[in-house]
Amino acid sequence: VSNGDPDSEALLQQLIVQGDNGSCEEGGLEQAFQYFAEQERSDPNFTYERPREIVVISDEDAAAVIAYLRAQPPVESFRPDRRLNFPLNIVFRFYPAPLDGPVAAPASTDAVAYGRYLGKIARCEFCHTARVRGQLEPVADRLYSGGVPFTMGTRTQYSMNLTPHETGLGNWTKEQFIGRFRLHTEPFPVAEEDNSEMDWVAFSGMSDEDLGAIWDFLQTLPPLETILLDRAD
Repeated sequence: VSNGDPDSEALLQQLIVQGDNGSCEEGGLEQAFQYFAEQERSDPNFTYERPREIVVISDEDAAAVIAYLRAQPPVESFRPDRRLNFPLNIVFRFYPAPLDGPVAAPASTDAVAYGRYLGKIARCEFCHTARVRGQLEPVADRLYSGGVPFTMGTRTQYSMNLTPHETGLGNWTKEQFIGRFRLHTEPFPVAEEDNSEMDWVAFSGMSDEDLGAIWDFLQTLPPLETILLDRAD
């Protein structure tokens, strides 16, 4: 739902009347419109969007993830009932929006396009790119330039610059890039202050071909100097 959508008001009213978990909150409609009006006044680009990586993933890859999860042994666990406060109880009713049609992955023979796709669904872009303030969208002219802060215990760790700049991957080779993912293939104990936000063990399962495609894509990016940020957005 975005500004200018003629059906927004009717849809929002319907959702609020239904309420979260089927309940109706008195005064919810008035509060909701007040909330959206305030957002629109403060931000002319106010909008809701679907999670970006989920939208991009191809039907075939999504089916593979589902097949893998269904192949795992069942584990009984406790999951408390979800109860979202206003306005999230309304916002989350807009997710997920229906797709326009089938989603296909680029051909793996097109290494750059396929690497761009993998970099998106594996969240390389998300962690290695600053985001627009208050949004999840990446800053277009800082793609993959790193410097995004992550708190690890008592220290701050910054995502690496993945552009071909000398402060990033400028002095790396394709073999070194792929080899870095082969250093840690099994979980191992590590102190919190020595830990990394990068899940090396998980990503070590990627094939040389997939990692090579990501490398080929990264090499097409403009070389950008690393800038350490105070916050991710």
